[in-house]
Amino acid sequence: MKRREFLENLLAAGSLALVPQAGHAVNLGVSATDRLGPRLPLRPFGRSGEQVTVLGVGGFHIGSAPSERLAQEVIETGLEEGVRFFDTAANYQKGRSEERYGKFLTPKYREDVFLLTKTAARTPEKAAAEVEQSLSRMKTDYVDALLVHAIGTVKDAEARVNAGVFDALVKLKEAGKIRYLGFSGHLETASLLRFLELLDGRLDVALMPINVVD
Repeated sequence: MKRREFLENLLAAGSLALVPQAGHAVNLGVSATDRLGPRLPLRPFGRSGEQVTVLGVGGFHIGSAPSERLAQEVIETGLEEGVRFFDTAANYQKGRSEERYGKFLTPKYREDVFLLTKTAARTPEKAAAEVEQSLSRMKTDYVDALLVHAIGTVKDAEARVNAGVFDALVKLKEAGKIRYLGFSGHLETASLLRFLELLDGRLDVALMPINVVD
């Protein structure tokens, strides 16, 4: 797979939205090198203080790849083309995405990448158990970021916070199993604003769609 073809496919899959200033083109050129070779430019990641590459590999596509060989090729091509940010979630293909990261990414490249996963759990007990399972699948002692996944409605945001889901994740962060905490949502802007309001000052990052209507 050629570099241009890889980057075009990654953008088409919606791995990351790049919003240039008016009149300026997006430049995906290599900005530096590291142990693995050329690396894409970095951008600030929320208010975590970390920087991640401007493109990331989306774990849903890793889990849905029709073969492990293809999943491995996508991971390794991403690394070769300078990507150092890898996203997934516990519920992608019932854990298969995380398992493939545990097989093809973390054994050789854990210290080279920023690794993010998510939990859609609605109770603190299930959230804590799901994070432990994610760590086991991905063969790592920690994740760089953990998101409360797919906040759908205002009631959903309130229910998860009131149930103590976020508090359970804070405990895992304090134990060193999570570096940064945040949330994701794709459906209702009001739900995301409510989650921000409820956890003001406690969130490091957020993953959400960017829509000109909103």
